Amino acid sequence: MSINFDIKAPVVVLGIAPAGDLAESIRISESFNVFMPKSAAVAVGHEQKWECWLDGCVILDDRALLNSLDLANAVESQRSDIDFVEYWGHSARCSGAAYILNLASGTVKILPDPLGGCSLFRFESQGVSLLSTDLKSLVDVALLLSINLEKNMLFQLERISLGVGNLSGSPYEDVRIVDQFKYVVISGTGVSEEYYDAYESFMDDGDGHADLLLRARAEILSNLKALSNITDVRKVCHITGGFDSRLVTAGLIELGQDNNFDFFCSGPDGTADRVVADGISVTFGLNRYSDSGLHAESVDSLEERFLLPMVESAGVSMTGPTGREVVADVAILGGGFGELLRSFYSKLAPEYSLGWEPMKLAKTLFGDNVFAPNRLFGSVVAQELTGKLQERFKSLYDEGLPEDFLGDSFYSRSRNRLHIGQNAMLWSRYGHRFDPLYSVAGFTLARRLPVSARGSNVIGFDIMDSFRGGLSGYPFDRERKNAAYLNLRRPMAPKSFTSGVPNIVKLPRNPVVRNGTRHVRSAADMAVRSHNIKKANSIGVNFWQINDLSVTQGSVRGILEDLDWHNLSPYLNREYIARIAREDLSSRQEIRDIYSVYSTLLWYVR
Repeated sequence: MSINFDIKAPVVVLGIAPAGDLAESIRISESFNVFMPKSAAVAVGHEQKWECWLDGCVILDDRALLNSLDLANAVESQRSDIDFVEYWGHSARCSGAAYILNLASGTVKILPDPLGGCSLFRFESQGVSLLSTDLKSLVDVALLLSINLEKNMLFQLERISLGVGNLSGSPYEDVRIVDQFKYVVISGTGVSEEYYDAYESFMDDGDGHADLLLRARAEILSNLKALSNITDVRKVCHITGGFDSRLVTAGLIELGQDNNFDFFCSGPDGTADRVVADGISVTFGLNRYSDSGLHAESVDSLEERFLLPMVESAGVSMTGPTGREVVADVAILGGGFGELLRSFYSKLAPEYSLGWEPMKLAKTLFGDNVFAPNRLFGSVVAQELTGKLQERFKSLYDEGLPEDFLGDSFYSRSRNRLHIGQNAMLWSRYGHRFDPLYSVAGFTLARRLPVSARGSNVIGFDIMDSFRGGLSGYPFDRERKNAAYLNLRRPMAPKSFTSGVPNIVKLPRNPVVRNGTRHVRSAADMAVRSHNIKKANSIGVNFWQINDLSVTQGSVRGILEDLDWHNLSPYLNREYIARIAREDLSSRQEIRDIYSVYSTLLWYVR
């Protein structure tokens, strides 16, 4: 037997003996195999005692690990793979995972980064275990082994309604995500989940505020120093009008490495992002480029635009690579994980207590209309998701976390992992995607602060103001210093950008050619385009959401005609979907719903 598809990450299979000879697998025993990607550069340790493979991109101390050879050298620096686990748990930063196969002991260790930016998916059923950091690879290998995984619609509805997903396990039944601060050890006798020692440090109250702040600053600078030292790849730093990308930029200026990077802003001319990014670029002489370094490949149809990212991520995300991208020698710096330095959910419910009703908690965090009647969701969705949300908050409290931190801990284990971390992982399979604000010390300090201080972003501002350049004094896309911050700190005096226009170097992008024909997306004529722009602006949605609306509605109507509603009726409101698929829509929420439904149903029926 041979794999006729290319998996993106190793898949560990325990408890089932694959039929035939598997050329792309490492056999540890008859029912214990590791399926390897065809392109895997497996690094072999001294005397053939172990093999390793790196998924994603990780910074280890001051070194950026880009491939399995880099990982092998890091493992070699430790006395054993057991010592390496402790080292990794305390030192690994950014979204990635190490696979270490100890051939002498017959064990496999899968080590995600401690904050869980890299999700480790685990399937368990009838004594069979499958584990991988790439869900699509896990699903493909399961199919090869005649294991039929059932799609989990509740996960998709949680993703649409709450923007998270981790309450419902994963996009597939019987597949869950290993929790933050954990790694796994697989042997012939089973799978063991263990906490990194870093978890005890995170929960410990021994270190003082100043020590944690200095460590967070040092970790961010260490990340940026490691990325500055990368050679032979293009390095691109994304810059916007917001806070997190500016903190990354400030760190590069502090290190004197800003000229070592190309800077990119995706916003159109005149938008807040572009105005601010242009001002920062002119004031500090940044090298601006028109190309982001990594971008989704062009597609041939509206259906592919919505389906392919869902296929590539196995239902985790509507956005991201399509699977057609070409691997590029580029390192991308983003502002992910900056949210862990402040407050995301807890600031919305600062008075939260465990006595709250589940629906009150859901509406406080996600808005009063999150489960409004006569909307997208069927009768059981609100009850199931609000119940799971309350259970998750209680379990976090039982871990020993304070009530005013439960919402932010929930964010770090759900949306931050399945949106920020997963996005980095998906793109790192085509390039090198880093989030240098990744700091366990910073997240630990955030846990220590009361929600009022945490919500002020005082940690982020203190770190930025410790860097030279005074970047916090320049305008942002909106006011970033709230009343809580002004009660804690006297802000830096306002500054103005140097006048001028940045010189943006335009890099050519090759036209997409398939079957000998260049793909050109059809454009609306000028009158229709002008009408759609005005309508989009009046509603507050993107132009393409209006321009493609009628085609999307027609596609949804086509899916509804052929869809078996037996299993879906408790989850989706068919009458609501049918209505928004035929009417002229002018509600932003309904327009968002039609696209969310289209993407979800395309993936579900595939």
